[in-house]
Amino acid sequence: MADTLKPGGKLYLFDMVFTFPVSEHEKALNRFITNMNSVAGYSMGHETEIHIKEEFSTYNWIMEGLLERSRFSIDQKKI
Repeated sequence: MADTLKPGGKLYLFDMVFTFPVSEHEKALNRFITNMNSVAGYSMGHETEIHIKEEFSTYNWIMEGLLERSRFSIDQKKI
């Protein structure tokens, strides 16, 4: 991606990236799914659970490392 951008170009990345400590993954994901159930209904909570199991979302420190190693600099992030 870095090679296809013009000099000074920007990459906008929108994805689910986990920010909780790895050691707390089970508790954090269960809390996330429970919250989705209560806020958006069981169907959305179920879809969230499927996404977590099948979509290979990653942690912020991994994503940031991948971007920086690919010659990107992170100007802004919104969590």
